[in-house]
Amino acid sequence: MKNVLEYLEYNAERCGSKIAASDTDKKYTYTQLLNTSKRIGSRLAETGAKNRPVALYLEKSVDLLSAMLGTVYSGNFYVVVDLEMPVDRMNKIFQTLRPCALVTDTAHCDRIKAADYNCNLIDLEDALLSEIREDRLSEIRSAQIDTDPLYANFTSGSTGVPKGIAVCHRSVIDFIEVFTKTFAFSETDIIANQAPFDFDVSVKDIYSALKMGAQLVIVPRRLFSAPAPLLDYLCENKVTVMTWAVS
Repeated sequence: MKNVLEYLEYNAERCGSKIAASDTDKKYTYTQLLNTSKRIGSRLAETGAKNRPVALYLEKSVDLLSAMLGTVYSGNFYVVVDLEMPVDRMNKIFQTLRPCALVTDTAHCDRIKAADYNCNLIDLEDALLSEIREDRLSEIRSAQIDTDPLYANFTSGSTGVPKGIAVCHRSVIDFIEVFTKTFAFSETDIIANQAPFDFDVSVKDIYSALKMGAQLVIVPRRLFSAPAPLLDYLCENKVTVMTWAVS
C-alpha cells in the first residue's frame, strides 16, 4: 500500500452504500465520497501540477473532506486554511506556500479574491460538477510513490513566521495501521471529529474511519464550548470513538 486513497477505494467497493462521513447538513456514502473526490481531483488535474500544494479555504464539512481527497487524486497535496485566520498571517503562509490552486466556495470567495494570491482559483461548486476523468486519474496514480507529500500543516509560528510541515502518505499509513490496531477500531465505530482539519489530531479521525470503513461525524464548532448540547449531539449520532485534544 502506498497511497491513502486505497483506504477509500477499498471501502467504496466493499460497503459503498454505508455512510462514510456526515456533518450537520450533509451525509456522503463511501461511493458518494469517492465520486465527489474524483470530480474535484479531475478538475484540479487540469492545472497540470504535480506534488504542489493546493490551498483549501472552506468550512469544515464533508465537502472539505472531498476537496482534501480530491487534491490527492490530482497528484498534489492539500493545505487546509483556517477561515478565522488573520489576513496578515494568511498572507505570510501564502508567500511561503505559493499554491498551484486555491479551492473555495461562494461564501468565502470575496475575501480570497480581494487578497489576489496569484494562483488558480477554483470554485468548489463547479468542481463538484466536473466530469470524472478516470484515465487521467489513473495516469496520475501510476506515477505516485508513498513518500509523496499528502498534506502540509503550518505551525503557530512562535518566531512570528508560520512554518509549513509536510507529511507524506507513508507516514500516515504507518501510523494509522498501528493506531487502529492498538485501539481495536472496527467498521461499526462512529468516530467524532472535533479537531480542525488543519490540525494533525484530525488525521487520526479521518484516516482511521477511512481505513476501517467506519463513519466520521464532524462536530460543529458551535458545540465546542457548549457541553450539554455537545453530549446530546454525540448521543444522537451514537458516537463510539473520540480522539480530542485536552482543554
